[in-house]
Amino acid sequence: MATGFVLIKTAPGREKAVFAELLRVPALSELFPLFGEYDFIARLEAADYDALGQTLVAAVRSIKGVTRTETLTVTSFDPAPRAARSTVSASQSRTVPADSRSPIRLEARRR
Repeated sequence: MATGFVLIKTAPGREKAVFAELLRVPALSELFPLFGEYDFIARLEAADYDALGQTLVAAVRSIKGVTRTETLTVTSFDPAPRAARSTVSASQSRTVPADSRSPIRLEARRR
């Protein structure tokens, strides 16, 4: 499974039309409007990175009003070895998921 977060910029006044078209993309799993340099962030999922790229070109970048996209792809890595985890004191909280592609949330500052 390949996952990409796509930052999408639109032409002025085309935000609602682009939003409606993005909702029709089968690979879309999440879509959020934004304020700032980009107008949307979309989460796309595909069988592999080739399929993800094809979806981006054929179904996202081809939408009338999309002027720019930037894609951040998800990767995975092994969680830190047990020895590295000992840098977090007992009074601090740390969540390390079983699936290394899941978000890691640190609730306390490291020393």
